[in-house]
Amino acid sequence: MASGLRNLRGFKQGLKRGQKSFEDAALKRQKDIAKAIVVNLVNATPVDTREAQSNWQAGIGSTPTSVLEPTSPSETIAKAFAVIDALQPGEVLNIVNNVDHLKYLIAGSSTQAPQDFVVKEVQRAIRETRK
Repeated sequence: MASGLRNLRGFKQGLKRGQKSFEDAALKRQKDIAKAIVVNLVNATPVDTREAQSNWQAGIGSTPTSVLEPTSPSETIAKAFAVIDALQPGEVLNIVNNVDHLKYLIAGSSTQAPQDFVVKEVQRAIRETRK
């Protein structure tokens, strides 16, 4: 009987290790996709004053509501990556852009990006991160 309990404990420990391994892999995939989305969106956003391009923001558990001052693409990406890197299993990550005129850019008002470029870039990020 003691042998059976040891086997059961070992089985339970193996399940816990497997669950942890799965959670770690899922979180890494989530972060990889989120980072690819941010990079694609920043690089695909039409540039005039950099306002729209600079306002791709990430938030954990809440949605950022501010409109940021224009900055470089690398700084915008770095800020979002810092948030994404802090993400823990089970937390919700939001990627947003609060610039009012983004809706016009998405509708195709700029010759620099196609209509619905946001959806296309998210889809591309997902495709690119598949292994």
